[in-house]
Amino acid sequence: MIGIGGRFAMVSLLFAAACGGSSGGGGSNASVMITAPQSGASVALGTDTAKSVPVSFTLSNFTLKAPGTCGGAANCGHLHLVIDDYTSPCDPLAGVGNEKYNVQVTTGTTTNAQFASCGGTAAGSHTIIALCAVAVHADAPVPLDLRKGSLSYLVVHKLHEVKGTTHELEGKAVLLPDGSAKVQVRAKVASFDSGNSNRDEHVREATHAVEHQYAGVRGTLESLSLPLPGAVEKKLHAVVELNGEKQTVEIPIKLTPAEGGVRATFSFPISLEAFHVERPELFFVKVEDKVVIEGDVTFGTAR
Repeated sequence: MIGIGGRFAMVSLLFAAACGGSSGGGGSNASVMITAPQSGASVALGTDTAKSVPVSFTLSNFTLKAPGTCGGAANCGHLHLVIDDYTSPCDPLAGVGNEKYNVQVTTGTTTNAQFASCGGTAAGSHTIIALCAVAVHADAPVPLDLRKGSLSYLVVHKLHEVKGTTHELEGKAVLLPDGSAKVQVRAKVASFDSGNSNRDEHVREATHAVEHQYAGVRGTLESLSLPLPGAVEKKLHAVVELNGEKQTVEIPIKLTPAEGGVRATFSFPISLEAFHVERPELFFVKVEDKVVIEGDVTFGTAR
C-alpha cells in the first residue's frame, strides 16, 4: 500500500509560469485539480513494472496539447505530475532549469503516476502535485542519453549462420517541440564479436574498417512524447551507414517504457551489395546478400 499524504495541489497557471514562462500572457485564471485518489487516501501500488497509480484531474480554462502545438495560444500547454518535489528521486524526467517531474500529460483527464523510480521509498507517504506547463516551457527540446544497448548482425551461409554483437555503443537522442525525435546510434566495426577472431578480422577487411571505423543508424521518429503510456510501435525514417556508404531505410521499432526514458528494439534487413561490401565465401560459396541488423537500446533523460 502507498499512503498519498498532504494535499493534492491546485496550481494556477501563474504558479506554473514561475517554472516555465508563458508565451500567451495572462493565464492567472487557469487551474488544475486532482480528483482521485482522494487526499489522504491509501492506494495499492500497481503490479506493473512502473508501479503505476491512476490519477484523475479536472482542468479549468486550460487546453491540453502536445509540446510545440499550441501555436502561441494562451492557457495552452501540458501537465507535469510531480511526486513530492523537484529533488525527489521519484521525478526522473528533466524539465526547465532545476525542475524535474514524474509524468507528462498532453491529453485526457487521467494519467498514471509511476512510483518505480522512487525505489525503496515507493511504499510510503507522498504528495502528488499537478503543474500546468505553458507554451515556452513546452517548446524546450529534451535531450536523452544512451544508457545501454547492443547492436548485432546476422549473416547466413549455406552451411551455417554467423552472429556478431557489440555493446560498445555511442548514441544520442532529442525530443523536439513538434513531437518528433532525432535519434543516432553507432558502433565501431572493430567492436563486433562473433566468437571467432579470424572471422571478425575478415568482417573488418570486407567493410574497410580502417578507413570507415563506424557503422550506425540515425533517423527521425514522429509523434513521440515521454513517458510512454505503454508499448508502441513506430517507424524510424532512417539512414544506415556502413563501409562509407549510406542507404535510406524505414525501420520498424518497438518502444517500451523504461525508468526515466524509453527502450527501443528493432530488426531490419540490409543488402551487402548495396553497401559495396564484398560477400565473404566459405568452400567457394558466398554468404547471402541479406544481412539482418538487430538492436536493443535504452535512452534516458540527460543527466
